[in-house]
Amino acid sequence: MPTSETSRSYLRAHLGVPLFTGLLVWSIWQGGRVMLSPNPATDWIATTATIKKVEFSEQSSRRGIRKTLKCKYTYQVGERSHDGTRIAIVLGDDQWKDHWGFVLKTAFESGQSVPCFVNPHDFSEAVLDPAVPRGTTRNLIVLLVLSACYLIGYSILVVPRVLRNWSALAGSVGSGSGSSSRLGGS
Repeated sequence: MPTSETSRSYLRAHLGVPLFTGLLVWSIWQGGRVMLSPNPATDWIATTATIKKVEFSEQSSRRGIRKTLKCKYTYQVGERSHDGTRIAIVLGDDQWKDHWGFVLKTAFESGQSVPCFVNPHDFSEAVLDPAVPRGTTRNLIVLLVLSACYLIGYSILVVPRVLRNWSALAGSVGSGSGSSSRLGGS
């Protein structure tokens, strides 16, 4: 019969490792995507966009104020008009949202156009701010290092103990002592 410690170790091994392995893989993917192509929109076609709608809101929560910035715009490539909602390659912090909120609101109210960058391979994909905000790469590297440290520490400290508990459990089940009668043996 497994002990509660064995059950907890089993749960940790089956829930913790996949969860943090997934976090590690996600961190590597996100970090690599940003670091290997720090400004993917540099080769994109420059055009102008007309802002159709801007939503900038602040919501208070226990963690502080959460700022949200959304907009809709139209831009033209050749003779064809397209709609877009993407503001940036990677969204920035609150200071970035304040700046872009002001720029977009001013452009919307005055009817002025703003620079827009269009993917040359897919004209339906556009962005207003092609720059990767400062601090984004640093944050992803920190997350990657923390995830890797957790996974290594977990592998060194917990996995051997779980394996010992499993082998002890397998040894007690296989040693007999009345287990054949429960399994239907004579």
